[in-house]
Amino acid sequence: MASDNWIDLTGSAPQGTIRRAVSMAYPKPSGGGDFARGFNSQNNTSSVVAQYHTGVGFAPTTKGGDISSAIERGLSGGKTNFSPFIFICCSGTNVADTAYILGPADGDPSHYILRKGDIASGVPDAGVGQQGVLRKSASAYPDQAYEHVRLEAVWNPNGDVVLNCYRSNLLVTPVNVPAIWVPIPGMDMFIDDAAGIESGSLPLTSGYLGYGFRSSDVTRRAYFDHIRPRGQS
Repeated sequence: MASDNWIDLTGSAPQGTIRRAVSMAYPKPSGGGDFARGFNSQNNTSSVVAQYHTGVGFAPTTKGGDISSAIERGLSGGKTNFSPFIFICCSGTNVADTAYILGPADGDPSHYILRKGDIASGVPDAGVGQQGVLRKSASAYPDQAYEHVRLEAVWNPNGDVVLNCYRSNLLVTPVNVPAIWVPIPGMDMFIDDAAGIESGSLPLTSGYLGYGFRSSDVTRRAYFDHIRPRGQS
C-alpha cells in the first residue's frame, strides 16, 4: 500500500526512540519487491510505533476485515524485549486503545500470539489467559526469517467476532503470488462472543487496522513487507 495511506497512532515513539524507514537495504521475503519497512530501537525506553490504514472504508471499518503481512524479527542486540505485530479492530487511533493483535511474541524462542489488548503493550511472551492472550502457536518461529501471516476478524450479525490466524508457507508461495492460507498450528478459531464471556470483555466489532513494533531495549529490529488490509463486505 502507498506510504501516504498510513498514519502513526497518537502516542507512537519519535524517531529518536525508534527509527523507522522504507529502504532497499532491508531483508525481503521470497517474492518481495525492492523495498521493505524496517524498525530499529535507539535506546531502552519502553515504547511502541504503530501505523493505521487511512484508505476509503478503513478509517474506521464498519465491520471486521483482515490484514496480512510478511513479518521478520530481525538480527538484534538480543533475543527479547521487542515484538512486531499486525492489528485489527482497534477501538481508536491512540496506542493506548484496544485491538486484536497478532505477531511473534517477545520471547526466546518466539511463538506467534493472538492477543486482545492495548497496542502499547505489543505481544508479550505469556500463556493463554494471561495479559489478554487468546491463542498461542504450538511451535516457535525463528528470528531472521520472514513469516507470511494473516489476521481475520469476522463480524457476525449476532454480535460475535470470529478471529482466525493464518500462515502461508513462503517456501511454497512467495508473497507476489496468491497466498495459500492455513491456520497457524495451535491457534484455533477464537469466538469473541457478544456477551464478553470468552475474552473477558465485549468484542471489537469495527475499528482501525495496521501494523506496529514495540521495544524496551536498544538495537531491536523488525521488518515488514507486502502489508495488505481488507475490509469485511
